[in-house]
Amino acid sequence: MANLATKVTAWPTNMFEGTPLDPSNPLRPNSDTLQAMDDAVSGRNLNGPFETVDEMMTSLEED
Repeated sequence: MANLATKVTAWPTNMFEGTPLDPSNPLRPNSDTLQAMDDAVSGRNLNGPFETVDEMMTSLEED
């Protein structure tokens, strides 16, 4: 079970070449996360809304 837990924990770090949080201060998000949160609150750089999953997938595939 420990091996599975290690894989599940390590996957995002390997996939995204780093963690979404600053390891020196795990309570503070990194600059990319802060920018994404600010964009979401401000309504900038957003896609959608989508009426169906197919519409959303088409939009994702275009990028």
